[in-house]
Amino acid sequence: MRLTTLRRSLLLSVLLTAACSRSETESSLPTSDVPESFHLASAQPGAKTVREVITSAQDGDAVTVTGRVGGAKKVFVDGYAAFTIVDPSLKPCGVGSMDECKTPWDYCCVPPETIAANAVSVELVSDGKPLKASPRGFHGLDLLATVVVQGRVAKDASGNVRVLATGIHVTP
Repeated sequence: MRLTTLRRSLLLSVLLTAACSRSETESSLPTSDVPESFHLASAQPGAKTVREVITSAQDGDAVTVTGRVGGAKKVFVDGYAAFTIVDPSLKPCGVGSMDECKTPWDYCCVPPETIAANAVSVELVSDGKPLKASPRGFHGLDLLATVVVQGRVAKDASGNVRVLATGIHVTP
């Protein structure tokens, strides 16, 4: 009886170790159900950085912004085509600091207030409403991917910025 319990414990620990050691970025990308009408075949010229959009864009402005997918452990919003991008000037963990970081897309080596000042939410919208779809995998859209997004700025009274996206290009 003790041997059976020991075997079960050993098997459980092996399975947990295997599951925990597999990085989220190592798995294959899921299939996205975002309509192709959101795909931009090429990066639009004149894209502003996330920081530039935060500091200069007004509510309702049409923008083209570039950034890197990340800024939190959970970047993609369940049930909606929404995610966060950060300014390209921020370096994800594992690039010169915290080289052993298993979740570099959360930028945990960067102070939270710096992330907040350099991140925007991207929401793919159709008819003015957030699209109910899964964007991850859309033309290679994944954690830490660099994207160019076209859309309109939605700025609330607190200064939080969202980009209501009508098009997205994932740079290779």
